[in-house]
Amino acid sequence: YAAECTQFVRNNIVDRKKENWAEDMQPQSIETLRCGDVALLKGDGWPNNQYKGMVHRSPKVAKESYRLLLTLDFVH
Repeated sequence: YAAECTQFVRNNIVDRKKENWAEDMQPQSIETLRCGDVALLKGDGWPNNQYKGMVHRSPKVAKESYRLLLTLDFVH
């Protein structure tokens, strides 16, 4: 909704066999949603999605800034 948006990497880039795979992430492989985008970020707990959960993060927000984010979690 506002401020810096969620960052993510595509599943085919993540080597989940490595213990510290996040340390190997290249900055150019990180993508960012735009303000107003709607995203469905399915995790490992989603049916038939084990080991395929979306790798994402929220970037740091400056002290003078804010972030507004709406999340909905499905219960199944």
